[in-house]
Amino acid sequence: MKRMKQNLTLLILLMVCSLVQAQSAQKVLNIEVTGLRSDKGKVLISVFASAKGFPEITADAVYTTGAKIKNGKSSLVFANITEGNYAIAVLHDENDNMKMDTRAFGIPKEGYGFSNNVMGILGPPSFKKASISYPAQKEVVIKIKY
Repeated sequence: MKRMKQNLTLLILLMVCSLVQAQSAQKVLNIEVTGLRSDKGKVLISVFASAKGFPEITADAVYTTGAKIKNGKSSLVFANITEGNYAIAVLHDENDNMKMDTRAFGIPKEGYGFSNNVMGILGPPSFKKASISYPAQKEVVIKIKY
């Protein structure tokens, strides 16, 4: 009976260790969005694995999601990320209409940002300039511009 308890204890310990190891080995990308001027609406995030469609065509993104805003910040975790180069586009969709609202000449009314906090000249930055290398970079902070 004593040996059976020892074996059971060992089995439980091995299972717990395996679970902890699996969680720590999980491939995740943490994205924090800062500088949001209000908690209205939500943050829309698109992660692109190539220049195709970056940053406007979310159907070409490999990951897309929306997140709530609290105290001018938003945080997201993308799980099961494969190794590679990615560029991230963020929109503060203040009116929850799932698109970037613009003024005359296409000037954005809502906040936006990109990985590496790069901005383009008269338009969005290139995929190359916004690109990060995963898993070398697992934490990304993007400051929103209005």
